[in-house]
Amino acid sequence: MSLPADSHVHSEWSWDTGGPNSLAAGRMETMCERAAAIGLPAVVFTEHFDFDDAWRTTPEDLMSHQQGMLDPDGYLRPPPLDVAGYRESIDRCRHRFPDLTILAGVEFGQPHLFGRRASMLVDVSLSIGSTVLFTLSRSVTTATSPTPCSGCGPPTT
Repeated sequence: MSLPADSHVHSEWSWDTGGPNSLAAGRMETMCERAAAIGLPAVVFTEHFDFDDAWRTTPEDLMSHQQGMLDPDGYLRPPPLDVAGYRESIDRCRHRFPDLTILAGVEFGQPHLFGRRASMLVDVSLSIGSTVLFTLSRSVTTATSPTPCSGCGPPTT
């Protein structure tokens, strides 16, 4: 039996893991090592790539290592993706694990709003997009759906 590729993996380069200077340091190499050991043909790293500055939440909705990203007004201020560090780590893993296909991508939050800004940093033609919708009533409903980013215009299906 052959295993499928893992096509949505976050490493230490994704802000939600704590970042490259946290306990998540080295996570990309560890995941590649494990993927190779169990016979995965490929992994696709899809690090968070967020520009949204209107993401309001509470400390209770965040993991302990994320709570320091909350400003005094309750807005989440995640650090930007370190594109150079991320690419260097991908290259290092590709060299160390030549039999494992390692692809680099981003999980691009709100691609329809920030496409032009993101395109100045990375080629976002092959990214997955995440859009979070909130319905305000007595309860809050959150839906996340991946959408491709085609030229960073409105999401397409």
